[in-house]
Amino acid sequence: MSSVKGLEEMISGYNNTLSNTLDIHAPEVDRTVILRPHAPWKGHRKDRCSTVAILPDRKPSSLQTQAAYRPFHSVETALLKVQNDILTALDKRKEALLVLLDFSAAFDTLDHRQLLDHFEERYGLRGNVLNWFSSDLADRTQSVAINEMQSDPMCFVWSSSGIRCRPFGVYYVQRAITGLDHAHGVQSVVYADDTQLYLTFQPQDRDMAVRKLEACISDIRSWCKVNKLVLNDSKTELVHLYSKFKNTSWTPSMTIGDFTIRPSPQARNLGVSMDSVLSMSSHVDNLCKSALLGIRKIGRIRQYLTRKSTTKLVHAFVTSKLDTCNSLLYGLPDREIAKVQKVQNVAARLVLRISRHEHVTPALEELHWLPIKQRVAYKIMLVTYNSSWHVTSFYI
Repeated sequence: MSSVKGLEEMISGYNNTLSNTLDIHAPEVDRTVILRPHAPWKGHRKDRCSTVAILPDRKPSSLQTQAAYRPFHSVETALLKVQNDILTALDKRKEALLVLLDFSAAFDTLDHRQLLDHFEERYGLRGNVLNWFSSDLADRTQSVAINEMQSDPMCFVWSSSGIRCRPFGVYYVQRAITGLDHAHGVQSVVYADDTQLYLTFQPQDRDMAVRKLEACISDIRSWCKVNKLVLNDSKTELVHLYSKFKNTSWTPSMTIGDFTIRPSPQARNLGVSMDSVLSMSSHVDNLCKSALLGIRKIGRIRQYLTRKSTTKLVHAFVTSKLDTCNSLLYGLPDREIAKVQKVQNVAARLVLRISRHEHVTPALEELHWLPIKQRVAYKIMLVTYNSSWHVTSFYI
């Protein structure tokens, strides 16, 4: 009873905090919040009902770190998981190595016969259901017809990245990768074919950590070779993460295939720039640059637009960028948040056509726009609330 009471009190506290945040920064009589179809915390629209209907309801541990083609999973939840694990380790005076693997041609080279066998053995597909998938992957021919002339039929190899089979190809690869990295004590998070391997360690265990990652990636390469997948060694990226309060001169290097990989000062991970100390400053700069470009383009035609049309364009080309993966900005210094806030202020002035010298707070309230700091807090509380009720991703 005490645990139930504690959960109810926590939920009540979340509701009060969210309501107060909206009342203070974006007051409105109607408090109905409409989530856009492409809201960052929602799953991508690529999910197909055939996948949802056939995948088992149980939560196999081998799929818990796959963030693609699943309800309540997204790029943001995958990155939030990695960032949280690494920041927690850095707070304990540890370091981390992050490896971003790149698959060439994704799943186009996957062995279709093995994939069909996996459907049957792993998911228990039989009869017409299995034949439905087989019709896309086997015994297909194509020919070219010009006027009354037609060429001889030729075998046509359908890509396993098609609408029906791509999610299952993703799970097929994810299951193998998860088993291999767990065997070496390495953590992984995967979004479709974008694989992130990371390992946290004490400073005195640096050499052992490099050897673990090399052995793990070597096993993954061997598995890919057997299953006709190609791991692009030259595009694999390595990032050494450590606390900004600690100076380090260690420069790790890893041997992957015929290539020696050295750490990059920053890497683009699922569209987000991550640097060695997770300051997120490069990501904030790129975000502001992209959003201001959209504002500049809208500004050129603003005189021909109504306020309603301008608002829609700003939401499509500016607000959507500010909201994407904004939970990763939580806890950043005020100077970084201020950069993004200035972009939102410019967008508000563009919509309402007010001078740069006028106070922007009344404009944000009129538009019912939460300031950036409150938007980030709102997103974090929303993810926490959903995880409390187990309606978000398994790994949050």
